[in-house]
Formats: sequence, structure tokens, C-alpha cells
Amino acid sequence: MKRDRILCACVALTLAGCGTDGGAVADSVDDTDVAADTASPDAVDVDDTAAPVEWTTGSSGTNEDLNAVAWGDSGFVAVGRNGVIRVSETGQAWQTVLSPTGHALRGVIWDGVQYVAVGDAGTVLTSTLGDQWLVRDAAATATSAALSGVAYADGTYVAVGDGGTILRSTTQAVGWQEQTSGTSAALLAVTRGPARFVAVGAAGTALSSADGAAWEAADPGTDYDLAAVAYWTGFFVAGGNIGLYTSPDGAAPWTQRTVDGAVGVVVTGFGGGPYQLLAVTHTGDVLASPNGLDWSFEGDRLTSAVLHGVAYGGGRWVVVGQAGALFTSP
Repeated sequence: MKRDRILCACVALTLAGCGTDGGAVADSVDDTDVAADTASPDAVDVDDTAAPVEWTTGSSGTNEDLNAVAWGDSGFVAVGRNGVIRVSETGQAWQTVLSPTGHALRGVIWDGVQYVAVGDAGTVLTSTLGDQWLVRDAAATATSAALSGVAYADGTYVAVGDGGTILRSTTQAVGWQEQTSGTSAALLAVTRGPARFVAVGAAGTALSSADGAAWEAADPGTDYDLAAVAYWTGFFVAGGNIGLYTSPDGAAPWTQRTVDGAVGVVVTGFGGGPYQLLAVTHTGDVLASPNGLDWSFEGDRLTSAVLHGVAYGGGRWVVVGQAGALFTSP
């Protein structure tokens, strides 16, 4: 399907409309992927001549919206609307896992030991293998707010969500404490770089923290919603209603980045793999960058459906989205 090169940039990104944990950022160029809401990445190889990804339409086995996907030791885990959880060792054949919640799940990561998923009504789930999940309910998470993203590094978990909610855990995602964010704006995504967490959200909100407890506001230079954030090759990269922004440390001023061939993009998630960072969009396109600064379209538009998340692992890319949409590289 050929794409109209002028992309609409006025579609509002909401908690209900797009997943934000969908991205995944590699901490190396092997088959280990860490979610864009995840642990701090190391340096990655950059190659601006990386071959374009060849995409295949897959079957997720569900018609529910899939809001996020992550790669871990047991393979891929995708989560979504009505608590749906789908798992796949390779990204090709997917199985349903019994979910202990009916609340929408909006973010999922692999922390090196377990998968952690977050969602509506303060839902937090954990699973070692992806096949059986434990509920860390609203009492344990200290909130009933919708949670849209989660990150991990150095023994500390941070989950973000509606109403400026920020939760922090240093007990393997079991016990959580609410932190002061200084904002009432919905926080839609969070990631971790080498030295700090960065959270982004509605109306151009951006926050940073060294420890996940004390947060400072940053100025991303936009009033548009920012629905996704990742760390890549020395830069934090945020995306949302009107394109992409980068910052070297998440606190310094952010710089808007253009996308070759488009007036504006609506970025909904990031994912990192060998040699490049991918971004998925509200219009069914995939964008690619070797360095987080220079962006172009990754082939033709995949679908007319909203894409919510992307992850890399086991030598394969997986993209998920609206109504169970699923695309993989060979």
C-alpha cells in the first residue's frame, strides 16, 4: 500500500487511543531487546546504510487492540485492551495467555528477570515466563489511575499514568509508592537513559529524574501531546502529535526533528534493534533512524490501522496495533 506523503498531524493521542509502551530499545546489537520504557541502554552500533525491513502481515489471534509489545527471555509478549495477553517465542505463532485482569494493559517491559505490564485502574502484572501472571493490584500500586508506561533500571521501576501519576518500586515491582510529579497532565510514556528517567505526556509535558523519586520539569518546545519516548545513541527521543524531538539528557532544551517526505507525523511508539531505531505511527507508517536524529519512512505504509508498539528480538521485528494488527520482519 502506497502512502500519502503528507501525514495528518492533528489526531489527538489519548490513553484510550494509543499504547505508549509499545516501543523497545536495544541495549546492544544482539538479540536482546529492552523496552523503550526500560533499562538503561549501552552504546549501539550505528549504520546509516542498514537495509530496509521487509514486513509480513501476521496473525495475532485477537481482534482486541494491542497496545504494547516487548521481547524477553521467553520471547515476545503483547498486551492490550480488556487485559488481553498474547505470547510468542518467535513472533510468528501467537498464543493466548490467561489474563488475571479485564482492564486494558498499556505498557509492558522485560527487566532482565521478569515481564512487567501496566494498565488501567492502577493495574500492575508480573510474570517470569510470560505464561502465568501475578496481579499487583491498586492497593499495592497505591493508585487507581490508568498507567500507560513502565521503565526499569538498576533495581528501580517507574510507572507513569493519568493525572501526572508517577509510581516507584524498588521491590521487584511488588510494592509501589506514589511520587510527586509536579503536574496534573497525563503522562503517556517513560524510559531510562544512562543516568536518568524521562517521562513525557499530554500538552508537551516532559519530566526527568535521576532516581525516579525527585522529578524536574523540562521544556520540549511543544504544546502537543508526546506519547512515546526512548533513549538511543546518546539522545532521548520523544514523539507525538507533531513529530519528533531529541535531547541529550532529557533536561536540556529539546530539538524538533523533521521526517523526510512528511509535513508532520503522529508517533505512538519506539523500538530499537540492530543499527536503527524504529517509530510506529497513528497512520500505519513505520519510520526509521540510524541515530535518533535523522528520520525517514521505512518502506510503504503497513496498514490503515493505528500502530501502537514495536519490539525487536530473536532476529525479528514485531509491530502491533489496533484491532490485533500484527506485522513482522521475516
